Amino acid sequence: MSDSLFLLSEITVEASRIDVPVLTTARAVSFIQMDSLAAPRELSSPADILDRVPGIFNLNAYNFAQDLRVSLRGFGSRAAFGVRGLKILVDGVPISTPDGQSQFDHLDPATIGAVEVIRGAASSLYGNAAGGMINFKSVPLLDGGQIGFQAGSYGMFRSLVRYGTHWGANAIEGRFSSMSLNGYRAHSEVQNYQGEIRFRRFIEDGQLNAQLNYTNSPQAQDPGGVNLSTAEEDPRAARQRNVDFDSGEELSQVIGSFVLDKQLSPGYGLKGSLFYTRRAFSNRLPFENGGQVDLDRNFVGSTIQLQHKGQTNWTIGLDLEGQSDERLRYLNLEGQRGAKTLDQQEKFTNGGLFFVVNKSIGTRFNLDVSNRLDRIAIDVEDRFLSDGDDAGSIHYWHASPSLGISYRWLPTHSVFASYSHSFESPTLSAFSANPNGEGGFNPDLDPVIADQLELGFRGGETFSYALSLFTIDLSNDLLPFELEAFPGRTFFRNSGKGRRNGLELATAYTAKSLQASLSYTWSNFTVQDGGDLKGNRTPAIPEHRLVLTIDADLKVMQLGVDFRHQSLMYADDENSVEVPAVALIDLSARKSWSIGEVQLVVFGGLRNVTDRDYFSNIRINAFGSRYYEAGPKINGYLGARLEF
Repeated sequence: MSDSLFLLSEITVEASRIDVPVLTTARAVSFIQMDSLAAPRELSSPADILDRVPGIFNLNAYNFAQDLRVSLRGFGSRAAFGVRGLKILVDGVPISTPDGQSQFDHLDPATIGAVEVIRGAASSLYGNAAGGMINFKSVPLLDGGQIGFQAGSYGMFRSLVRYGTHWGANAIEGRFSSMSLNGYRAHSEVQNYQGEIRFRRFIEDGQLNAQLNYTNSPQAQDPGGVNLSTAEEDPRAARQRNVDFDSGEELSQVIGSFVLDKQLSPGYGLKGSLFYTRRAFSNRLPFENGGQVDLDRNFVGSTIQLQHKGQTNWTIGLDLEGQSDERLRYLNLEGQRGAKTLDQQEKFTNGGLFFVVNKSIGTRFNLDVSNRLDRIAIDVEDRFLSDGDDAGSIHYWHASPSLGISYRWLPTHSVFASYSHSFESPTLSAFSANPNGEGGFNPDLDPVIADQLELGFRGGETFSYALSLFTIDLSNDLLPFELEAFPGRTFFRNSGKGRRNGLELATAYTAKSLQASLSYTWSNFTVQDGGDLKGNRTPAIPEHRLVLTIDADLKVMQLGVDFRHQSLMYADDENSVEVPAVALIDLSARKSWSIGEVQLVVFGGLRNVTDRDYFSNIRINAFGSRYYEAGPKINGYLGARLEF
């Protein structure tokens, strides 16, 4: 399988919850496989692979305290940190919490074997905060070992040890990895250590998979955003207030999962999963009142779904998820912990019943119908009663229908049209950011509602293409903002109506020793009913984005070129602050030698080879015009790996 974004007739996307060929589905779908012979890149971040998907825009790949921020068709662009508004899975198991928040800090890029993406509303499949879906699939279990390291600019060092064995119907693998980085900017050091065990057992007509992942990040400093004059005078400077208050975070996390996939009888299959996450997190924000936070999270969930394959393919299932956050806030006395200012228990539970149907009509038409009914319950228990009892609860039901039809007009070419509805509740962290400075939840926040219409074309083999045009009507979009009393803390408010019109084009050419892919995204996202903001564009989303990748196998080595261009975008809702356009070029190379059953792989690369000035992150609506976080100038890496 090539490292292509496409979408041939034999590819099925498992995370669509119904296994049918991509050409017959009425959804915009991307699939990237990372085992191509001519793919010399060593991933340093999930952004390196997601960049190739049209519709996706990444920010903040270099601030590990805030984590990678991923948006898809605008969903997720408003997140203060991490990913919001998208359903993120690893091997089919959610890492997104029920309230819609996701972090990538436990995901080792070296273990990504493939990525599946549903580009568009997926609430009919996954419920809350599913403006799109990303499923990271792990590399196959080893029957042997790997030892590797990577060193690079700004004090970067990575190490990886993997060993696995197969016996009978069983396979098991253990992995340890570490990453440390001084950082391009001041006050941006990070350390991250991970261990993982994966187990697979083939059973009669099926298999059982189990995973246990442990992540410890004892340090991730946050240099903060700065104003334009500071960014231009010294791009590597941290915000002085972030240094004074020692802004940053520490975390410890355990994730465990069991997944059963079994054929019950001809045409019928059963999938079930059970998963649990324990996340202990603390951070320091650059202000005094409530500026230190401790969060103890427990997230548990299960899924069961029955699938039938035939002339009519269908799936019916039930998701049950529960999240409990114990949130404490303290005074931040210039990096030292002071008196407690908040103590509350926050709970978010979600039960979702769904069905998916894909029916063939004759030999060319396929009908896609899906719907999901979610029951959301959000509760807060106030345990800090000296300033009053701010306990409260929010309960509601939501249905998310989707309807589409596809037509295969040639054996490897099809066209589809669809309608989808999605919703996104505020996260617990957004609810708990109360602008009045009190405990409890912000009572003025409502779910974001989105209705999407889409028309798409796709096909090809040696040369493949996919084109999607969509329009999304939004209501109650969530806007981030800051207050002078809490500089560096993000609050949210609902806006009026919004409209997102877009075009996504991806093409790929695959030959024996050469691969090239090009993706282009046009994003015209505007406010339709927002008072003085009417007609303004969504900040931190460029209108035009182009990504070109070329991989060549030269026999003596493999070479890769990545070119990324993004147009001007805005840093604020008023569209008064422009972030200039930028084009970046990365180069990579890899060479392998085999000695008996041992293979030595040496790899390296240069990023931002033209040494451009640019911003790797934009903090939307930041108080004091502190929108900017500069990205690294020209930098490189070199590494080696033994495989046996």
